[in-house]
Amino acid sequence: MGDNGRAAEAKKLCKWKSGQYEKDRELLQVIVAEPTHFCTECGRVASKKKWLCEPARLVKDKDE
Repeated sequence: MGDNGRAAEAKKLCKWKSGQYEKDRELLQVIVAEPTHFCTECGRVASKKKWLCEPARLVKDKDE
């Protein structure tokens, strides 16, 4: 990944601008592929809490 990818990795998903979703689509797919946390401020989901500003753990359904 180039410099833009490293900048995106350092930035919380909650702070991404709309154009960044298209530009860093591969990274976005990695971040949201298997969500374990959500942001209590904006509702975005991520596979690791480091990607979110106000992370909270997703609760799994008892039937899973």
